[in-house]
Amino acid sequence: MTRRRTTWLHRPLGAAGFILALSVPPLIGEEGWHAKALIDTGLWWIPFAIWVPAVFILGGVLAGSERARRVDAGTAGLLAGLIAIVVLILADLVRRFWIVGEDMTFMVVALWSVAGSGAVVLSGVGGLLGHSRRHRHHPTNPRLRLVSGPGRQRVSRH
Repeated sequence: MTRRRTTWLHRPLGAAGFILALSVPPLIGEEGWHAKALIDTGLWWIPFAIWVPAVFILGGVLAGSERARRVDAGTAGLLAGLIAIVVLILADLVRRFWIVGEDMTFMVVALWSVAGSGAVVLSGVGGLLGHSRRHRHHPTNPRLRLVSGPGRQRVSRH
């Protein structure tokens, strides 16, 4: 049986889809909450403020989980977060300009900039957290993988 090779973007794209699938419904729910922002209704915004960043971290973990090098895992997490935040910003622009007919204020741009940067960084951290030690390669032979256990280290072929 041959091992299927995937492109470098396969995991980050799937992780971005995961992020969008789990973050869009709460964001839509927050936006449509009785025709005013959920933050204005009391403490009901707190679960949303915890859920969405956690989803970006989990998406980063998913993106970086199969990367052999730590830097590749972090980069895959960053890429997944970047793809997801670009889609979210484009969706908000469509909603604002063509569906609702709102203007874009400086505060909205500032909020999107801060939130988007934070979400991408959280995804990168998730990618680093998702990096598995079992994917480290042998220092002299990249075709060998180091497999470590309690107090021992052995080399396996893959």
